[in-house]
Amino acid sequence: MLKIRKYLGKYKFIQRLNHIIFYFHPRYFFSDTLKGYKKWNTIMPIFISKEMKIRIDMLKTLNQKKDVLKISNEGFAILDSQVNLLKPAVDVALKIMANSGIYHSDYNQLKSEYKKPFLCVQKIDLNADNNAPIKKIITSSEILLPVANYLNHIPILANAQLLYSPNKEMEDGRSQQWHLDGGDGKNIKVFIALEDINKDQGPFTFITKSLSNSIYKSLYNLTIVSKRNYKVSDENFYHFCKESDVIVGTMKKNTAIFIDTDSCYHYGSRPAHRPRMLLELEYRLAFSRDRNFSLFDRKYLKGNFNTLSNDQKIEKLVFDSRF
Repeated sequence: MLKIRKYLGKYKFIQRLNHIIFYFHPRYFFSDTLKGYKKWNTIMPIFISKEMKIRIDMLKTLNQKKDVLKISNEGFAILDSQVNLLKPAVDVALKIMANSGIYHSDYNQLKSEYKKPFLCVQKIDLNADNNAPIKKIITSSEILLPVANYLNHIPILANAQLLYSPNKEMEDGRSQQWHLDGGDGKNIKVFIALEDINKDQGPFTFITKSLSNSIYKSLYNLTIVSKRNYKVSDENFYHFCKESDVIVGTMKKNTAIFIDTDSCYHYGSRPAHRPRMLLELEYRLAFSRDRNFSLFDRKYLKGNFNTLSNDQKIEKLVFDSRF
């Protein structure tokens, strides 16, 4: 059977059929291009229209609270006035970092332990009692509502993780070069500073959404890139913008940057004098391409969902539909 499938896989039509029968996921039929994501974001909400209605209605309920941060149409916002909210989560994150011993690890050791030693990722167990302050901010109105307003519905949480950048070496073809994330064409990552971050710490660096869109089209038309997620050298990139267009994400401890990394060209963790530490929360669309897809069996919406309080419903929509 495997030999037959391998033989038939030489033909594009058979490859598509093979995906449908053995590896069904809608993302196989949408390319990693600007047009591909526009089609995905137009078509896929229709398949989960009942769930989308619930998520949109819950957003309307949340929006009864005024004076929240607004993520601009350029795909980013800065949160610098919620120290009391963020500090407990930052304190927990710092303890996790300290207990990991990563500060004292030799760079060669990091190379053997991490897929990307220039950006070491530690996942956070949100079910652990000790990590409750981090879980709390994920559904707080100060964090969740700006994201939901930008994505136009209650999103799902894709990741909650710690990022440690030793900032020792540069690797071509990796996220230290200019790139767009290959997610859904639209997302929000929240980067929370665990310490003051200055230009000497390989800060997160980006440009606006509209300029990114223009640059991608130019790169694509000149066949410098064929997909959105391709990494671009500075030499090629600065043909289409000025260095003064770049926004450098220097941050104070207990502040945050909200950024659409699917739409805004960016890089980080380049060689620098000092390391960098961040807490990252990533929110995705309800119909995310990277979700374990089950169009007709959203179990977390069944049973007693309608009898839950609004806070409980929000938690289910954000956490129980995770990847």
